[in-house]
Amino acid sequence: PNLEEELNLPIETGNKDKEEIAPTYPDFHKDKFNSKVAKNKIEELKGKLYKEHIEHTAALAATRKDPGEILKPRQPNPYGRQPERLRGFLTNLQSYQIYYPIQFSSNKARVQYGLSLLKDKAKRLIEPIIRDFIINPLNKREEITKYIYKKYKHFKSELINAFRIINKKKEAEIKIRKLIQKGSAASYLSEYQYQAAKLDWNKAAYID
Repeated sequence: PNLEEELNLPIETGNKDKEEIAPTYPDFHKDKFNSKVAKNKIEELKGKLYKEHIEHTAALAATRKDPGEILKPRQPNPYGRQPERLRGFLTNLQSYQIYYPIQFSSNKARVQYGLSLLKDKAKRLIEPIIRDFIINPLNKREEITKYIYKKYKHFKSELINAFRIINKKKEAEIKIRKLIQKGSAASYLSEYQYQAAKLDWNKAAYID
């Protein structure tokens, strides 16, 4: 070919069959934009969920239904006497009651439900108090009965005091030795038996 034909030939660059190479660094501004969009979307969804929660709660309140009636949470397992299980029992009990704000709107209802889940030694320990609450009017109940039923935290603290691992027996022994009859003989005996039950003393020990 002559010079003019050579000059009119297309120039080969050597990139005919090569794939396009991605840039070494990511597009920082594009990633930042996408991150902002995602964050805004998450906040939008959170707001939507919160609104639905409020509407759902309002609807339940209008129908006088507790969330637990719909969600059906599992009831806590009964508690016997094992100190290592006490914390888990109290946590599960409180978590369950949260699902029923209407049913457990009073301290009395919360305490009664907690007492209903006690078994074995825990039930035997608290039985005189339950019996006192059922049989006697308020003005004739023992002070320990009034105390436990007055507030849920009192019920909780008595369980912890009775079944905690650290020095529970020593503490009960000290209380018994310091116990003085200030009121009726029945009141004194009730408190004595309550503390003695923590020590697994038999009836002979009560007499001694």
